[in-house]
Amino acid sequence: MLSFGGLATVHILSLAYLICEIYALGSDFVLTNEWKEVVGDEPVPGGNLHVRMDLSTGKRYAKLIDDEKTTFDKSIKVLDEFRVDTHTDTDPPYKFKNIEEIKKDLDSVFSKFESEHTILVRLVAGLQNNSNNAENKLRTLNDLEPILHGFDNAKLFVQVGGFEIVLEMLKTTELNDMCLPVMRILFACLQNNQEVQSYFYAIEGTKFLVNLSNDLHALPQNCLGKMASVVSASMRGCSTCLQQFARVDSSLFSKLVDVPDEKVRTKLVGMLTSFYHESKASHTPEINDIIQGLITESKLCQKTSDFRSRYGSQDNSESDTYKSAVMLHHFCGHFTTKQ
Repeated sequence: MLSFGGLATVHILSLAYLICEIYALGSDFVLTNEWKEVVGDEPVPGGNLHVRMDLSTGKRYAKLIDDEKTTFDKSIKVLDEFRVDTHTDTDPPYKFKNIEEIKKDLDSVFSKFESEHTILVRLVAGLQNNSNNAENKLRTLNDLEPILHGFDNAKLFVQVGGFEIVLEMLKTTELNDMCLPVMRILFACLQNNQEVQSYFYAIEGTKFLVNLSNDLHALPQNCLGKMASVVSASMRGCSTCLQQFARVDSSLFSKLVDVPDEKVRTKLVGMLTSFYHESKASHTPEINDIIQGLITESKLCQKTSDFRSRYGSQDNSESDTYKSAVMLHHFCGHFTTKQ
């Protein structure tokens, strides 16, 4: 029985015999570049060739070894087939502009844009144009309102006579259409802008509102609510404006109290609340006297008893009407009225 070492020796000798036999064969076998079976003892010529054996069948195969040039040529051919031509674009190369050309282009673009001040002056001029119909003026008012929330824009609006123009529009026959847009314009200008507030009272702007209040029931409900906001905005943060209103135009407050609308009353109470907190912060007792005078003159506590009963019992801290009802209870209990 052969050992493992003996078996290995037999296999090595067999392989050596096979190689020697191949090189010793004659030249009847024609070699090609493809694998070809060597049949029986068919002689295979020596030279640059590959030989292999299928161990499962014992068959032998041989072929020529490709020389380096042939292999290189085949590789080049394969690469040519997969090469991507990156220069197939038929468009001419893009010519980049220099800095001067870019500046010129930008100047032409920016020249088409208007500043807010330029737009504001143009829109005010459109309101002055008597040839514009009510529809165009209404559109102009709506375009103006968002611009006027800007602090400096509101002052410019005053300087170009915008207040006088829109206040005169409250006298038009199209009042039902114009009232709310005009109130929005006034509110946008007046809120937190003492210079504009002072000018509004200097031209007696509230008198236009007092004239409107002579027939409040003829005005749209949304206009009345915005009018209450305008009255509040015209005095908020301006103690001299508040004093002038109490001295000259307090009848407007009384007339707004007569409007049986929860939103209007909520805004009026909000106005009194702002004044009340302002008096506490600035230690100005005169403001408390004004609040008391407005409440007494308008008979606010009497006229809002149903409002306080209805909304004060809801216990809804998120509701504006509830907050207003609670503040009314406070005002009516805190201030000594002469009702």
